[in-house]
Parts: sequence; structure tokens; C-alpha cells
Amino acid sequence: MIILPLISAVVSADDDNKVVFEFLEDTDDILESKIFYSKDITITGRAPENTEIKINLYWYRPPFKKSIISREKEQNFDYSSGKWIFIDNLDDLTDIVGASKIFAIPLRINVGKYKIEILAINGDDERVKEIEIEYNDKNQINKEFSTKVYRHFDLDIE
Repeated sequence: MIILPLISAVVSADDDNKVVFEFLEDTDDILESKIFYSKDITITGRAPENTEIKINLYWYRPPFKKSIISREKEQNFDYSSGKWIFIDNLDDLTDIVGASKIFAIPLRINVGKYKIEILAINGDDERVKEIEIEYNDKNQINKEFSTKVYRHFDLDIE
């Protein structure tokens, strides 16, 4: 029974639902991938005043593998063999940075892997940064885990 707290800790490891972009300092253009357990996330960061922030969203389509029996379907996808599908440029989420030099844009995603491109446009200067994120449904993970752990227990109680 020691395994259960360890798995629970791994599933709830990331409760911070923010992706932070920095345009005031020189930082990497590609941020480290991040996993979320909530479909509502916030794109936040810092940029010079009057910078226009635009978001492009891509969904990762894993390679299609046919299987008659669902248990044979591969759950851990090889992300190098699929392709990125452009979903939306999210014009309704465009933001202009104010005097605080801070921006925050809410975003809702579905289960799967995504790439978020942030464009910061200030006059003639345009900078692009991106991050790959993945949303995993916590309830689905817990259900699969409990099914696999408890399927061999005989709970015949008299």
C-alpha cells in the first residue's frame, strides 16, 4: 500500500497552471515542456509597454495505429513521428501590454499535447517564443491506475 501515496504525489505534482514568458530580458525562445492536470491555464509574462501579444495554438496529432483490441493501443506516444496541426491564432485573446509591463491571458485546452507560440510585437520589433505543453486528465489517470492496481484483488466479503 506504499505505492498509492507515491502515485498520488506524481499525479498532483504540478498545481501551478501558469506558463510564464519573459520578453523584457534575453531568455530562450523555446521553453521547457510542461504537463498540466487542469484544462484551464494562464499565459502570463512580462513585455515592454504597448507590446501586442498574440497566441498561435497547435495540437499534436500522434501517428495513427490501428488496433482491434483497445489494450494493444500504445499509450505512450512517440512524439517524433506525428505532426503538429495548426488550430487557431486566437485573435480573440490578443492583448496589449499596459504600464505594468505584465500580461495574463486565460486559455482552455483539451486532453493531449499542444504547442503554444507567443508573438510579442512592439513597433518593428517582433519576437516569438514557444512552449510544448501536455494536458492529462487527473480523473482518467486515477481511474486507470485503480483499475490496474485493484483488478487482481478478490473483495469477496461475507
